[in-house]
Amino acid sequence: MIFSPFSFLSTIPLFNFTTQSLAWQSAIIANGGSMLNATLQIFDDYFFKPMITASLLTEIDRINIYVGTGDQIAARTSLVSSSTYLVTPVSSPTWDNTQGYRSSGTSYLNLNYTPSTQGRKYLQRGATAFYIAKSPNMVTTRNAMGGHTTGINTFQRNAASSGTFLSSINAGAAASLISGQAYTGSVMHMAAFSGSGGTNSVRQTIYIPTVGARISGSGGNITTAVLPAASQFELTSNNNGTPAGNYETGTYHMISAHGSFRLHQSGSIVYSILSSLFTQLGV
Repeated sequence: MIFSPFSFLSTIPLFNFTTQSLAWQSAIIANGGSMLNATLQIFDDYFFKPMITASLLTEIDRINIYVGTGDQIAARTSLVSSSTYLVTPVSSPTWDNTQGYRSSGTSYLNLNYTPSTQGRKYLQRGATAFYIAKSPNMVTTRNAMGGHTTGINTFQRNAASSGTFLSSINAGAAASLISGQAYTGSVMHMAAFSGSGGTNSVRQTIYIPTVGARISGSGGNITTAVLPAASQFELTSNNNGTPAGNYETGTYHMISAHGSFRLHQSGSIVYSILSSLFTQLGV
């Protein structure tokens, strides 16, 4: 048998990373965290590359995926504008690598993202925000995400009408959707704001994989769109600098994001990409 000194190379895994995923990994390390190359390859193949192909990655201001990273700092480091946005946990919310983040009672996440000063794609007349919750609590009122000083910018769920998803975005126009049932699995709650002149509308969509449904609705007209001048909180909302309560104690958040109105227009694509990523991560 002839031994080749290069035969060991066949056992070395080969990685093929985009510059965007490498920038995320570098930011994670700079923040004091870590990201295995094998894990990064999954995120690259099933999030970065398909989002780039769909021309959607550049439509995001910030996005955190809280599951499958294997490291809490990685979960708190935005995949886009990675060196700018690092989520701060307040009062020790619970983190689980396969579930995400949930409130322990008075704890929450400060996203360190203020739309009025940091919004680039999230605009007065065209904006999208969303989160994915695992088996969302539909029994009691929960503030899922938001923040405002004047007007309202909040995602909420409550028990009214057998479970209602509520969204108020960019100064107070509101929309609600009746879910009619409790859900298991990852449910995406997405809201968007669009307007022209004196006509402004909140559009809201819920993606529900377990029943193969997508529920959409809209509502609310206001004359002026004002971007929230407050850092956005998650697992509650920011009410003029104070947590608004109604914490997410019974539900894990897997992901949250802010960006352009185009994300809402392509919501089914975004949800499909994220669902495939979750499958590959085993979450």
